[in-house]
Amino acid sequence: MFKKDMSDEDMTYGFNCLKSYLDYNITIDTCNPTPNNINLSKNPYVIPYEKTTIKQIAFQYHYLLHCKRMFPTAFRVLYIKTKLRSNILNKIKVKAFNLPVKNTNDGYLQIESFSVLPLIFHFQYMSYIKGEQVLEGEGNITLCNFEEFYEAYSRGNNKQPIQDIETTSVSKYIIQELGSDFSDGELIDFVDRLYDLYKQTNISVQNFRTIFYCFGKYIDVIGSEAFDLYMTNRDTLLSWQTAVINFISSYYLFSPGVSKLLTKKLFTSK
Repeated sequence: MFKKDMSDEDMTYGFNCLKSYLDYNITIDTCNPTPNNINLSKNPYVIPYEKTTIKQIAFQYHYLLHCKRMFPTAFRVLYIKTKLRSNILNKIKVKAFNLPVKNTNDGYLQIESFSVLPLIFHFQYMSYIKGEQVLEGEGNITLCNFEEFYEAYSRGNNKQPIQDIETTSVSKYIIQELGSDFSDGELIDFVDRLYDLYKQTNISVQNFRTIFYCFGKYIDVIGSEAFDLYMTNRDTLLSWQTAVINFISSYYLFSPGVSKLLTKKLFTSK
């Protein structure tokens, strides 16, 4: 079993693997937003294994697995074909490092990895930084301040166990409803049951899922306002966009301009 704690060097490697795919060096200045310079796509980015040894792959996998536990709706499980042959020695190694693996038809190993949804991750990350202090923040926060997340994660190597920071408001809510071992399919079924409460507003399933994946339990706050607005104006897009803008403005304390820009990204197809 994989029992070795990650060293600072290992953590830096895992951090850079994720950071390099999502442009985390760029922030949105709440006074001068530049949304075209940041990756806020709803399309998944597959995170490949850049290194070739099983040990290096294991470090990256377990780092990303922690990320998925913290931000469960932003990551999707998939299997990536490697250049590792499916022989007895490699099978022993992947088992020792606790790596989920499959065999390809042509004799190579497929190892479990993840794709990440940038837009959803950004909202969940901001919620993680802000915590549960709705309407009680200490000022505006910025997107992509990933160093704070990395610093918090790294505390697992010091006094604070990694498990202590492996829960966010979204993950806590989902675990409460589905248990700790829920699958992606079970999550989709759960979200679709919530959708039934608001489907008479004519919002698409895809947009509803995206809103839930971004804001988790606060779908009730957003959905209730959107429902009331729809009963008045009968305009699906306007109702839901207004509700999301109001939530982003009040919860994250972004300016109305930034809230509108982020909401527009949320309702676009890419």
